[in-house]
Amino acid sequence: MDSFRLFKEILIVSLVIKVSLTFSMEPKYTKFQYDEQLLEKMIRLEIFVKEMEKETKKLISESGINETGSGIENDLTGLIDKQSTFEIELENLFDAHSIMRNDLDRLIRRMDALEQSGGGEGSVSVKDHTTVVFNAVSRTAQDRGGSSDPVVFESIIQNEGGGYDKSNGIFTAPVAGVYQYNAQLCANKEGNLEYAIDVGGANIISGEFRAASDSDDEKCISFSAAYLTAKGQEVSVEGHNCPLDAGNDDLLYFSGVLIKEV
Repeated sequence: MDSFRLFKEILIVSLVIKVSLTFSMEPKYTKFQYDEQLLEKMIRLEIFVKEMEKETKKLISESGINETGSGIENDLTGLIDKQSTFEIELENLFDAHSIMRNDLDRLIRRMDALEQSGGGEGSVSVKDHTTVVFNAVSRTAQDRGGSSDPVVFESIIQNEGGGYDKSNGIFTAPVAGVYQYNAQLCANKEGNLEYAIDVGGANIISGEFRAASDSDDEKCISFSAAYLTAKGQEVSVEGHNCPLDAGNDDLLYFSGVLIKEV
């Protein structure tokens, strides 16, 4: 270790100075006597330095210090690495805490808004979603002629919300909202079918369909429309100027579903 070598050199220099001062204070000797005395003192000095070196090594060994200093350097490097790792983990912890705090603030604001809209402390008012859907079919031929009465679909497949009446073919909207209405009518080969979907006395979709005269059986037309319907409004399907045919493969049907309540 550099520090130990420096300590040793300082000790030797100090002893040499001490010996030199001692020589300057002693009485004069002959050259032989002087050499003899000097040799004796140098031997004692060398013995003293060796003893000091032994004591120093012993002290270093007992204190657990590596003489080369590599142990201290390794320990110090390990501590620096651990400190860097700790700083990184602490920074990540702060970032995670910040994210969690932002999420919590957003959640609190949302809960406050829901509580205010609910009108009661500690309660949240959520409007139940109303389900309205119906589907009715007919397998019966109908001689419509010039009648503008609603087409009757006597077999109900689904009637969630209870809005469809199979006795007259009219759907009455149980709630206000945007509805999707669908229908299919089938005409014989000689007919010129006029069709429409009626909401509250007005046609929201209408058209004309003619089957080819050389067709072997009835031909069908499907039509649909989305419409904002008020609560209590009546919705029906019209088909006239032509007999309506139906069979196992070709059905007359009328369906509707509430898309969004308003």
